[in-house]
Amino acid sequence: MPGVYFLAGILKTAIIAIDQLPETEATLLLRVLGRDRTQKRAIREVLALSINHPGRNSILRLLANWKVRIDLTEIMESAEREEIMALSEAFLAWETETQTRSQQRERRSLILLQLEQKFGILPPEIIDQISALSLDQMGTLAIALLNFTSLDNLTDWLNQQ
Repeated sequence: MPGVYFLAGILKTAIIAIDQLPETEATLLLRVLGRDRTQKRAIREVLALSINHPGRNSILRLLANWKVRIDLTEIMESAEREEIMALSEAFLAWETETQTRSQQRERRSLILLQLEQKFGILPPEIIDQISALSLDQMGTLAIALLNFTSLDNLTDWLNQQ
């Protein structure tokens, strides 16, 4: 690929000239990390991606965090900068956890709706058990519930988790 230069095979190393990479989606993240015109064009490509594109939000979050760090570097003393950087990392962790909780709520709501359509009003203890499931377990339940023929099937499945 243009822009990738391999050193001697024994070194197992390559040098990437970001400004020489082809402008494809596969090289987009690397080109965002470039400089000047290369970076500007890559950022425009990111902004032109569909809102539903799987990598768009991650790249925009990276760029926003990067911008904040650059601004802080110019403004603050080193001690304050380290504190703000730690806060920025904490914010990103919080944001990720919030997204996970939101996905859990959405899945739980959908699963409960499907189960209530199939079996009627669910007992509170079953709702509590479903609420305690992880995101992966809820995904498994969403598939398993297609085969449930009675509320006992659901109870058995929950007891196995």
